[in-house]
Amino acid sequence: MCQEIWAFGLRNPFRFAMNYSAPNVHFHINDVGANEWEEINAGGTDFPGVNYGWPIREGPCENGSSQDCTAPSHTDPFHYYMHSEEGAAATGGAFIPPGVWPDKYDNQYLFWDFVIGEIYLLRHDESLECRDCIPPVSAYANETFHAWPRGVDLFFGPYKDTQALYYTARQGDENLRRIRFRGGLNSAPLAVLLSNATTATIGAAIEFDASNSTDPDGSDNLTYEWDFGDGSKATDMEVVKAFESMGTFQVRLTVSDLYGFISTDFVTIVIGVPPTIKMVSPPEGATFAVGDVFTLSATAEDSEGNSLPAESMFWEVRQHHKSHYHPFLNQDTQGNNIVLSPAPQPEDFEAAGNSYLEVIVKAVDSNNVFGVLSRKIMPQTVHIELESHPPGINITLDEYPVTLPVSALSWIGHDLRLDIPETTQDGYSFVTWSDGKAIAHSIRVRANSPKVVVCFESTTESPTTDCKDLVPSSAADRSIVKFSALFTFAALVLVCIVMLKLLS
Repeated sequence: MCQEIWAFGLRNPFRFAMNYSAPNVHFHINDVGANEWEEINAGGTDFPGVNYGWPIREGPCENGSSQDCTAPSHTDPFHYYMHSEEGAAATGGAFIPPGVWPDKYDNQYLFWDFVIGEIYLLRHDESLECRDCIPPVSAYANETFHAWPRGVDLFFGPYKDTQALYYTARQGDENLRRIRFRGGLNSAPLAVLLSNATTATIGAAIEFDASNSTDPDGSDNLTYEWDFGDGSKATDMEVVKAFESMGTFQVRLTVSDLYGFISTDFVTIVIGVPPTIKMVSPPEGATFAVGDVFTLSATAEDSEGNSLPAESMFWEVRQHHKSHYHPFLNQDTQGNNIVLSPAPQPEDFEAAGNSYLEVIVKAVDSNNVFGVLSRKIMPQTVHIELESHPPGINITLDEYPVTLPVSALSWIGHDLRLDIPETTQDGYSFVTWSDGKAIAHSIRVRANSPKVVVCFESTTESPTTDCKDLVPSSAADRSIVKFSALFTFAALVLVCIVMLKLLS
């Protein structure tokens, strides 16, 4: 099998999209950032051997910075934008095929931000570009095309005698949706459903409000259709509804404009007394080390005190990172006493301080009324002390650049990756790590992990003995120890032979 590296320096290329109308192979890579920047990179046959910069660079700047942004020797992304207070994560992307929509959309690029909850049309505008600004600005703008939360993927697929844009999301019960062009210049409205409650008892009044729905064309001459999931409907913008039976109901709002373009939104309403849930495992206050295995176990009773069977329980585990999360156990995993996969490593160096697992269990009774219980499981953390001789040596920890000395927070059981991008720094050259391992290697983090030292010696002055003093476990020392042990063993064998001869 032929194996090749075409390009490198990408952190998390979550999705890439092919431009099938390009004369050569061409695609856009949505690379999810870590701390400051989201970026979109160009790839294809015109970009062989490209280094996109990670972990030295993120977006147009040094890793973790929005100020240190001089032009690099690496390949800059062609578009980048800073994280907002809610974070950001560039996920799905798609090129608009020529002829599917009006000419102005031909070959334009759409992409989704998972955290912000917007599908953007990437608009090119040279007047925007300011590479030397602090922070830099690309020659592209994120123009909102459609708002929908927690988007994962975009793609064009068949629809009647043309194509439509399909998109998938980790949000609600309807995870696959479609956007199609119906002719003319009219745009579909955006439905927004608000309710003052999602759980209530039988006969309690719940207020539903569609007044935040909008029409991009500015007319706002919208009509509303409510479907409450129990056979009843309504057409007012604001509705008060009381449900007369227990159960779980999906309330759907459909908003239409004058030209018949529609948009939908929905909310799940639970009527009745939810089951009572007790999570047995993991217990309250549980923590985890990397590689730990939990059994997910709970008990549940309905409102009349009847125990619910295992098949009435549904689990989900989320690996949270800053303001977003990744699925660790898929939602609605049915059953009880479920053995969870080994606990994960932190996503990156900084994630060691802002990540955790969340275990969620839902129990559903015979009336389809459900209760939900969640529990945070925090990682077991420890600080690893790292020093250098002389001080000020630059290394990377889990691909994140740091200057020694540093006290690094990590998770117990994590394989912390150490590397030295430049083995000669400021007139000093690398000699050894305190554990005697290769320049790039990993250490298993323990509760009592020893201090890690990296030793450099001057390239211009006479060698010193400082490295020997700081790093007693050098290769030469280990060889002496091995030889001494071998000599001692041989001497013991010789003594035993002599004693046997004397006794015989």
